[in-house]
Amino acid sequence: KHKQSWNSLVGKLNKVDVKKKVDELRKYEQKVRADGRKEAGKRKKGPKLSDYSRWFTKYQVGSLELPGQYNGVDKPNPSYHKKIAKFDEVVTVLASLRKPVKINILLDNG
Repeated sequence: KHKQSWNSLVGKLNKVDVKKKVDELRKYEQKVRADGRKEAGKRKKGPKLSDYSRWFTKYQVGSLELPGQYNGVDKPNPSYHKKIAKFDEVVTVLASLRKPVKINILLDNG
């Protein structure tokens, strides 16, 4: 968006125009910064977990264990296993064809 404006401002500099160009560049910098602040204000907050599943948002600390804690060699001791405490309310939509959603899981370390 700003590349063409920048190129027209800078162009070929000679000693006479340097001071004038510096002033123009400062004004241009202020404009770019102002545009950046406007864009930052327009950004939406990310989607919430409740937009996708009420079950996840209502989940209370229970008996769901984090998968993959059994190695098949030792006898399992569930008292040491990590359990799901809750699901984070903010989710991330990944940039992909199907728009998968990344859910953060908060654990209870048992």
